[in-house]
Amino acid sequence: MPGYDATDAELGGVNGSNKIGDTHGTKCTGIIAASDNNIGIKGVSYKSKIVPIRISYKKQQQPYTTTEWIVKGIRYAWDTLKVDILNNSWTIVNGVEDPIIDEINEAIVNGRNSKGCIVVVATGNDASATLPAPASIPQVISVGSIDSNGVKAYNSNYGNGLSVVAPGEYIITTTSDSTRYVYTYGTSFACPHVAGVAALMLSVNPNLTAAQVKSIIEQTAREVGNYYYDWNSSSYPNKGWNSQTGYGLVDAYAAVKKAMDVDLYISDTAGDNGADDLDLDCEYNSPDIWIETDGNPVGGRTYNVCVRIHNKSDVPSIGTERLFLNWAKAGVNLPWPNAWNGNTSLDCADVPMGGLIKDTLLPVINPGSSVVVKIPWTVPDAGYYNCGIFEGSAERWHFCLLARVHDCDTIMGENSGYEIGQFVRCNNNVAWKNLTVIDGSNNKAVVWLQNHLSTTQKFRLHFTAHPNSQNESLNEYAETYIRLSPNVYEAWNA
Repeated sequence: MPGYDATDAELGGVNGSNKIGDTHGTKCTGIIAASDNNIGIKGVSYKSKIVPIRISYKKQQQPYTTTEWIVKGIRYAWDTLKVDILNNSWTIVNGVEDPIIDEINEAIVNGRNSKGCIVVVATGNDASATLPAPASIPQVISVGSIDSNGVKAYNSNYGNGLSVVAPGEYIITTTSDSTRYVYTYGTSFACPHVAGVAALMLSVNPNLTAAQVKSIIEQTAREVGNYYYDWNSSSYPNKGWNSQTGYGLVDAYAAVKKAMDVDLYISDTAGDNGADDLDLDCEYNSPDIWIETDGNPVGGRTYNVCVRIHNKSDVPSIGTERLFLNWAKAGVNLPWPNAWNGNTSLDCADVPMGGLIKDTLLPVINPGSSVVVKIPWTVPDAGYYNCGIFEGSAERWHFCLLARVHDCDTIMGENSGYEIGQFVRCNNNVAWKNLTVIDGSNNKAVVWLQNHLSTTQKFRLHFTAHPNSQNESLNEYAETYIRLSPNVYEAWNA
């Protein structure tokens, strides 16, 4: 991609050309993003786009830079060019420079539309037990170097603040001479391995914050080198840590898998925290599914069905998850999917017995948060079902809703004809709601009472006429008749 030269080199400014001695960045770039073209090497995240930022060059055979150049380069990268990840294979050798620290912290806080730039920093090659800046900044991912045996490279800096390690000895990579590859070593070349892994993570879940990327990389690192990893340190909460290798060797597969590990759920009952295989007394009364109306819906009218979806995972949802909402006629066997897909009709009336209301893309849901999605639904008219098995039965007013969330988790039994109660119990991303509709033409409401407990119980029924929005009671201007079915009337009298 077009880059930026923050130095005073002859061709400085936007997209400055390479300069003699500028091979260091090209070596780092190959580790991150060398093409998958069957030539030489390929990068950890070989489809990534690279934005080259020059902050130094060689002067009398030594690297030369200024605080102003570094600050300007970092600012241009995150604020102007909107990069996602900053690979920093450099250290401050002459003490802490506050403007540089401040600029890096600002990128971590404000970059990526306030999700934060992921800042990956090499620890340096002085064999020191103290990390130099900017690797010492707590919010960055600081990377040390190991050899092929998992042992800390001799000259790799280590100690408090070390996040993870990556290969940094005898690394083959690209250089400015396009006819050859070179061997190189040092934390500068361990660092881009981790930057590449961060890019892979964002490729599957672009909604991760900088803090979440850092945490996942640390949590999923592998213990290497036969070092003692302390799991009890309050200073390093993600897992076992030691001063030589931090949380261990960065693990690309584990980190990407965890970045995708989104678990969305719909509550089956009050207090449901998203567990699978719940022992439910009642599968058909999800508190997270309801009709947007003050009372029972009227058949033939359109209402919003509201579905609340929760995110119980440690990562934000990816933004590709979908909600599917189906309906079915109650009072019959309800196997999934045949009763809910619209392929069956009531023979005597040629009206559908179910169908898909809508499938819709879900918004991004942050960890521990929930969203309510509203889907319009024209409620079936119960009058059409007054024949056959439903003739004269209160069942004709009863309908069912089923909500399914498709995330990274497989829905058990989705294609195998599960009994509907089992389908709901086995999947935390499936929920069921029964409802009763009003026959609008006769101004009737139907309430279905059922004892879903396993033993005979006494129940108390209360009928309350709630005032309307003008605080008028119904009995002030209308007569109300309550008709009970024979068995309920007997119980009422008793």
